[in-house]
Amino acid sequence: MKNSKKKFKDTDFLEVSDEDLMKFIDEINEYSIEVPSQNEINTCIENLRKHVPKKKNLLDILKNITKRIEIDLSYMNKLYWTINILIFLISYLFIITKNISPYGVIVFISPIPLILGFTEIFKGRENGMIELELSFKVSAREIILSRMIILGAFNIALNLVMAIMISRSYTGLNLLKVNIMWLTPFIWVNFVSFMIAKRIRSQYVSFGMIGTWICSILLIFNSPKVVEKFININTGIYILIILVGITLMAIQVKKYIKEGLINFDYHS
Repeated sequence: MKNSKKKFKDTDFLEVSDEDLMKFIDEINEYSIEVPSQNEINTCIENLRKHVPKKKNLLDILKNITKRIEIDLSYMNKLYWTINILIFLISYLFIITKNISPYGVIVFISPIPLILGFTEIFKGRENGMIELELSFKVSAREIILSRMIILGAFNIALNLVMAIMISRSYTGLNLLKVNIMWLTPFIWVNFVSFMIAKRIRSQYVSFGMIGTWICSILLIFNSPKVVEKFININTGIYILIILVGITLMAIQVKKYIKEGLINFDYHS
């Protein structure tokens, strides 16, 4: 069936006379559009204002992160919690049965739960669920930070329980020293992991950091003299190193949130 529409050429419009054009204009002028009153315009603006999204500030971000924590707790894989608890229990059994240095073991395992946790942080991206996650009324950065808070708190709780259990099993063991020994690598290893994960945003960060951490520890522990030097470092120096790490981490997290207020590409 042929198209019944008439096709016009540009030259067809050149044949319209001035008289026809004026007649067309007069017909158009007969149609009038009623201009709304100023009161109606103001009412319309106020009604639309309710639907305009407000610019988030740092406090709003933190509130959203707090609300997300409860959701993310149920979202995380139960296997993750089980594996990490088993790692700490097995490590504790090795300490009390094999007469292994408790300081060395707790230094080794202290950052592992949070490093492994990057598989949970970015699993939405890896499993093709990113669009669903981004459909929530929170940004991708808020999702990531809420999960990091959960994993960090879990990691700290495991290390504290481990430190208390070790101190009760070993008489004369300095509990403060044990806590400082695990807190130092925990802060710095996870600071480095966070800096890398900000750019790569992949579960492979977890595997890469675990491999690097294990290799580093094996190199250090192969030399008993080096281990002894690490253990005998002044407590004040350890505290200073911890404070520097916490400060740098806080600066980077704050910067990360502020950048998210402007723009964030979770896919990159």
